[in-house]
Amino acid sequence: MKTNRKQLLLRVIFTLSVSIIYLSQGWSIATAVENTAAHQASVNSITQSELKRHVDILADDSFEGRAAGSRGGHAASGYVRQQLNEIGAEAMGDDGDYFQTFHNNYRNILARIPGTDLTLKDEYILIGAHYDHVGYGTRRTSYGPTGYIHNGADDNASGTASLLELTEALRLSDWRRSILIAFWDGEEQGLLGSKHFIRNPVVPLKNIRAMINMDMVGRLREQKLTMYGSRTLMGSRRLVSEQNEGLPLLIDFSWEIKPNSDHHPFFTHGIPYLMPHTGLHDDYHRPRDDAHKINTDGIEQTTHLLFRVISILADKEEIGTFRPASRGESPQLRRQLERPLPPAPKRLGLSWSSTDTTDIGLKVTRVGYGSPAAEAGIRAGDRIIEFDGFTVNSDEAMRTAVFRADTVTSVTIIRPGEEEPLHMPLELAGEPMRLGLSWRSDDAEPNAAIVTRVVPGSPADNAGLKIKDRIYSVGNDNVVSHEQLVSIFKETSLPVVLRIERDGNQRNVTLGIPDLQKAAVLDLGP
Repeated sequence: MKTNRKQLLLRVIFTLSVSIIYLSQGWSIATAVENTAAHQASVNSITQSELKRHVDILADDSFEGRAAGSRGGHAASGYVRQQLNEIGAEAMGDDGDYFQTFHNNYRNILARIPGTDLTLKDEYILIGAHYDHVGYGTRRTSYGPTGYIHNGADDNASGTASLLELTEALRLSDWRRSILIAFWDGEEQGLLGSKHFIRNPVVPLKNIRAMINMDMVGRLREQKLTMYGSRTLMGSRRLVSEQNEGLPLLIDFSWEIKPNSDHHPFFTHGIPYLMPHTGLHDDYHRPRDDAHKINTDGIEQTTHLLFRVISILADKEEIGTFRPASRGESPQLRRQLERPLPPAPKRLGLSWSSTDTTDIGLKVTRVGYGSPAAEAGIRAGDRIIEFDGFTVNSDEAMRTAVFRADTVTSVTIIRPGEEEPLHMPLELAGEPMRLGLSWRSDDAEPNAAIVTRVVPGSPADNAGLKIKDRIYSVGNDNVVSHEQLVSIFKETSLPVVLRIERDGNQRNVTLGIPDLQKAAVLDLGP
C-alpha cells in the first residue's frame, strides 16, 4: 500500500486547492471543487506500480502459496491487515480487529468505509476478493505438478491487489452509502470464508445492496473482460458500459452463474453481484501462475472501471433490488434472446435505375415475379413519380418512402403510351421499418432494445448497426418501452442520433438517408 507520506501529500495538495478557491470565490464553489478534487485524488491513487507491488509481494515464494490457515496464509493476511491499517479503513472483524476467524484458524479480513448520508449510510456496497490460494497443491486443488509452491499471482493476488487499491481510492472520498471491504479466506477450500460471513454477517445481509467480487483479473488479453452477474441487478449492463468510456474494455456480459467463487453465497441469498474476470489460462492452479506473467495495465483498467461503477452504486439514490429471474437464466436463453430475425421480406419487389436522370421520377428496370409490385400492375419501363403520397425523384426518397410506408399504400407512375399518370393501390409485404431495423426487449435491461435485424441498404445498415447492439436512446429520448420506441422510430425525422452499446462500449451513431449506391444493386429493390 502507498505510504502515509503519499496520502498526506495528496491531502495537502487537495486542501491547498480548496483553500485558494474558498478565499477567492466563496464557500459554495469551494465545496463543489472539494468534491471534484477528492474524486480526482481517488482516481489518481490507482496506479500500475502499486498494483504490481501488491501482486509481487503476495505471489512471492515466501508466502508459500497462501493456503488457508497455513503459515503463508497468515503472512498474507498480516500483509493485507497492515495495508488496511495504513489506509485508515475501519476494522470490522472480531473484537475490534480486522480478522474474522473461523474453521481451522482461517481468517476473513473485514473493513468499512462509513457512508455520510443519514438515510443511506446503513446500506452497504460490499467489495470482496479472496486472498488465499492452494499452497503446495494437492490432487484435489492442483492440476500439477504438486509439491511445488503455487504462487497464485492471477488467482487471486490480482484481485487482492485490485481490492487494496480500490479501498485506498474509496477512502479518499465521501460516499452516501457505506462500503464494506472483505478479503476472503478459504475460497479454494469451497468458498468457506464467504459462506462463514453469510452465516455470521457483521452487518445485516438485507442491508447489503450489491456485491462486487474480484477473482482473477490479472490476465487481460486483447482488452477482453468478462463481466458476470449483470443479470442480477436491473440496468447493470448499461451502468457498466457507461463507466467503460475511455478505457475501453471489450466486455462480454456473461449469463453464466456458477458456484465457483465468493459471489455465489451472496447470489443464493438474493444479493445482486458483479464479477469481472479476465479468463482462465494454462497456468490456472499450477505452480507457474507467477507474478511476471501478470498484465498490470489490465488490472489497472479493470480497477478503474470498478471504481467508477462503485462510485455510482455508493451514491445513487436508488439502485434497485435483486432480480429473481436471473436464477433461471442461462447462456442458452441468452442465445434465444439475441438470435437474429430472418431477413425481412422484400416489401416492394422491384429495381429501378439510379443513373437514368433524363426524365422525372425513377425508371423501373425489373419487377419480381409474384412481388407486391407485380400484383399492383407495375411494369418495367414505368416511371414512379409518387410513392405513399411522397414525390420520389431520387434513390434516397424512394427507399425512405418504401421503408416507412404502411402495408396498404399507393403508387403513381407514368407509363409510356399513357397520356395521364396512373394511380395504383399497392399492398406491401411485411411491416413498416422506416429505419431498417427490428429489435427485442430484455427484462434485465428495460431501458434498452436489442437489435435483431438490420435491413441491407437501410439507414440502420448505413450507420453501421449490427445484430446484438443495444439501443439506449433515440435523439433526446431514452428507451422506455417497446411501444414508446415504435412511436419514436415512426415520428422522428432523419437524420437522428442513436446511443448504442456494443461489447460494453457506448457510442453515438447517426441514422441518415439511405445509401445512394445500394438501391440499384440490391436484388428487387427494398
